[in-house]
Amino acid sequence: MVVEALEPLDLSVYRRAGVDDVRAATDAVMAAIRSRTGQEYVDTYAKGWVPPAASPEAA
Repeated sequence: MVVEALEPLDLSVYRRAGVDDVRAATDAVMAAIRSRTGQEYVDTYAKGWVPPAASPEAA
């Protein structure tokens, strides 16, 4: 197993901590990860999250 660390990110521009800033900070972190791993960007956010134990597939 190989563990790599990314360069530090300056997230100070997202300090207002509103919903849009949290999402923008998340996008910045994910962009850094994608650039390192070669993953493709998918412009979609989950509509909602259902815990696995509560999902119909888990029954």
